[in-house]
Amino acid sequence: MEELNNIANSRVSTNEINALMEDINVKKSKFSTMIVIEKEVKELKALQDKVEKKYARIKKLNEQIQL
Repeated sequence: MEELNNIANSRVSTNEINALMEDINVKKSKFSTMIVIEKEVKELKALQDKVEKKYARIKKLNEQIQL
């Protein structure tokens, strides 16, 4: 209960508010970057799958040619 009274009676300075807002903005920016990276990773995995399928097809055709 004392803690609640201390919180209610304490004053937050403009500098503290600005620091907290800056921290929030940095975290939002990092989160946005993470979302972009996740999308790029999905795209790269899809491209990797395509490349692997084409490689397997080429390898199979190569084996048929050598026979």
